[in-house]
Amino acid sequence: MLASIWKKVCVVASLALASTGAFAADPTSISPTGTVGLGTWSTQAEYKEIKVAGADGKVIYEAAAPKDMKDWATENGKWAVKDGAITQTGEENPALVLLDKEIPAEYVLTLKARKTGGSEGFLILFKAKSFGDRAWWNIGGWGNTQHALEGAGFTPDATKQEGTVDDNKWYDLKLEVKADVTRCSIDGKVIHEIKAMKNTVGVGSWNTQVEYKDIEVVGADGKSVFKSGEIKDMTGWKTFGGDWAAQGGVLAQTGGASPAALLLDKEIPADCTMTLKARKTGGEEGFLILFKAKGIAERIWWNVAGWGNTKSALEGQGVPGDDQEIKVENNKWYDLKVELKGKQIRCSMDGKVIHDVTQE
Repeated sequence: MLASIWKKVCVVASLALASTGAFAADPTSISPTGTVGLGTWSTQAEYKEIKVAGADGKVIYEAAAPKDMKDWATENGKWAVKDGAITQTGEENPALVLLDKEIPAEYVLTLKARKTGGSEGFLILFKAKSFGDRAWWNIGGWGNTQHALEGAGFTPDATKQEGTVDDNKWYDLKLEVKADVTRCSIDGKVIHEIKAMKNTVGVGSWNTQVEYKDIEVVGADGKSVFKSGEIKDMTGWKTFGGDWAAQGGVLAQTGGASPAALLLDKEIPADCTMTLKARKTGGEEGFLILFKAKGIAERIWWNVAGWGNTKSALEGQGVPGDDQEIKVENNKWYDLKVELKGKQIRCSMDGKVIHDVTQE
């Protein structure tokens, strides 16, 4: 279906298809609803017995022994079919192919993969609307030392697991994508099980060292939903970049990541008030206060003293522009407050309202 549309709108690509049997890469969008794909990073690999089944168990796509590349769109790499397997023999990073078929939101992808050379392992793409707008399961990445999920709200820091891929060994891979969880398995062993966040809050920084304490979230009924108390460890927080630790009753970030963030691993009501104390201990900017967060990419954050410690602004998910000049000093504790009611967002520092806006 998508292939026929693509041929009509791109004559040059159609001519290429006639000689190669593979789709030329569409730089904008392969699928408006998302699909799956394969890839490598400076590595040569083979894939076979590829199957996608919907949540109801019905098979959406199956190629036990592919005969050609007609169902796949390519970007970089030397892709071909040999002995019933899709092979990639180039050195590109990355070399990618996407299945030229729309896939429902929930599905199970199973396949076999074998590394034949190179420095890393496999890339299994999912939630892919294009080559650039996608998530991938990076198996044997970082010099064949780690497995992790990347893109579409997933970050390596939050999902990395130690692991390697051997040459010339077939692996059984399974990727389960559901509304509330993404589960990845190798040879029947679950490597990642990432549960979707529904609504939470967090803290962070941008190339800046910071400390946070006395964090509390109160619901619209006035009852406390979360209270940090004397922070002793990182239990209950998910890390997305940075060097975080619990020190002396505070959450301290001492690295230079941009961003470095923590999300509370707890569902928070939509209407709530978050209060906390924040102190900058070094670096170029100020604080990041995250809310209405379903992940590090899908969130709003209050950027306090961003842009080189010059202004405050809200960023993400339909918030209007409301930049305010502001600067924070080193080693001074600030009282921060975020009030959420419907689409109304009010942010205050030391009792002074900095932003009072309506989300679009």
